[in-house]
Amino acid sequence: MQKFILITLATVFLAGPSTRPAGDWNARYTTAEKKWGNYVHNWKNYAVNKNIIGSDLVAWCWSPILRGYEWRYKATGRTVWLDKMIANLDAWISNMRDVPAKGVFKNDEFWPQYKDGFKGWGATDYDPAKRYQEYIVHDGIGAEAIAKFVEIVYYDKKLHAKYKTKADEYLRVLEDHIVAKWHKNWKSDRYPGRGMGIDLQRWGGYRKARVPNNQYLAFTSFLWVMHSIANSPPYKVKHPEFVKFYYAEGTGMLEYFKSVLKYDAKNDAYDWAYRGPLGSRSEHLGYAGMDCRAVIEGYLRGSKVFDEKEMKRFVNTFVRVMWNKDAKKPSFSYYVNGKGGYGKNLDVDMVRFSRFEPKIFELAKKWYENRPKEDGGRGASHLALFAFLEKHGTAPESQLFFKKFKQKK
Repeated sequence: MQKFILITLATVFLAGPSTRPAGDWNARYTTAEKKWGNYVHNWKNYAVNKNIIGSDLVAWCWSPILRGYEWRYKATGRTVWLDKMIANLDAWISNMRDVPAKGVFKNDEFWPQYKDGFKGWGATDYDPAKRYQEYIVHDGIGAEAIAKFVEIVYYDKKLHAKYKTKADEYLRVLEDHIVAKWHKNWKSDRYPGRGMGIDLQRWGGYRKARVPNNQYLAFTSFLWVMHSIANSPPYKVKHPEFVKFYYAEGTGMLEYFKSVLKYDAKNDAYDWAYRGPLGSRSEHLGYAGMDCRAVIEGYLRGSKVFDEKEMKRFVNTFVRVMWNKDAKKPSFSYYVNGKGGYGKNLDVDMVRFSRFEPKIFELAKKWYENRPKEDGGRGASHLALFAFLEKHGTAPESQLFFKKFKQKK
């Protein structure tokens, strides 16, 4: 699965050398988006190349494009980026299904309980028998991209005339299908006692190292955005149990993650594993970024799990443990414990911790200034975030785009 993802990202998104100035993030992003932004809008490209239309592609390949649009809107206020989000999100939603039609995947088998009336996405790559499954990580990443659009619109009255009807439509899809499905199954225990319970068929909760940290934390990010939406003025409560679910389980998952972090007293930093408590190896950069995304999305939306001192411990992981200490040619280790060699940049959500230490932003920018060819794929999200941070500085996003709120009862 991981190999497939890396190949797909490299093939689909890698842009050629940029002729723009190294630090002109608006121009660099525009060039990258113009070349690759519409490629994944056509599902048939994937059907031809891989004979599948799966949630893995929504999560790993399509979602980064939506993140770029999100940051471009937040940096510029131009609604063209919201329109681009709609064009992509409508395509995602039109491909939601209760169960896959015959012939969509190479293996037509699936767990009968997937025929539950809840529309969603699924994939076959993770399953040992290559059967269709629905995964918490894919649902979390895909649903959060939809929820971010709703959150943007709900908190800005100026957008309501043009976009609120669409935001309302998206919210109903999220709550009636993605949220309702996982809420109904949340306390189920179908875990077989071995391996990982990452799909709905084998779901047995996220504790006891049953699900890798990044996979349940992807859903945590989604719940915190939904918590924000549920506390916005336009939100109409139709399912009070969902409103409680967003905060309670968003908090619970962050608390569990906090419990498996290992404190590095020497560096006042954190180390952690791919799955559960720290074992044979530390988490690597890509998944660690997803973990940190849940932490910061929650923090911005009122989570009390990590205080500012603890947020700075993540910062220390980046700059005291992972950084090569070269300001002119900065790079970061592959693993969060400083091992695995250098050459990598921080994930985009790690860069968002620059509000606690601006040096992170400067180092991440320098990495891209030194590598003008790295503007595609996940890199496009970096370019859009850099443009946002250069305009707004490292001010808390919560002060810019949604006000403080109290949890609705």
